[in-house]
Amino acid sequence: MTIKTKQEIVEEVKGWFENTSEVAQQEFLETPFDELARYHHSVGRTIRNEFDLWKAKWDENIVDGVDCSKGHPDALSMNIIETVWAELHESN
Repeated sequence: MTIKTKQEIVEEVKGWFENTSEVAQQEFLETPFDELARYHHSVGRTIRNEFDLWKAKWDENIVDGVDCSKGHPDALSMNIIETVWAELHESN
């Protein structure tokens, strides 16, 4: 699999949302920014798996037993979800 840039992934994920139902699109857009974590186990998992984020190398930053590094796949997928949300809000 070819490694994609963040913006390439963002554009692809925006396409996913455009191909969902209007209800799902509206629900995502109406989700407050600080509540986007609700998509961690659904959209986030798909992003992590679809784009092989688990294969990337990152420098661990363990705090109280949790890896809080910005390069962790969980953090990367959340950043992508937040960027998609922001870009969709800008275009509406």
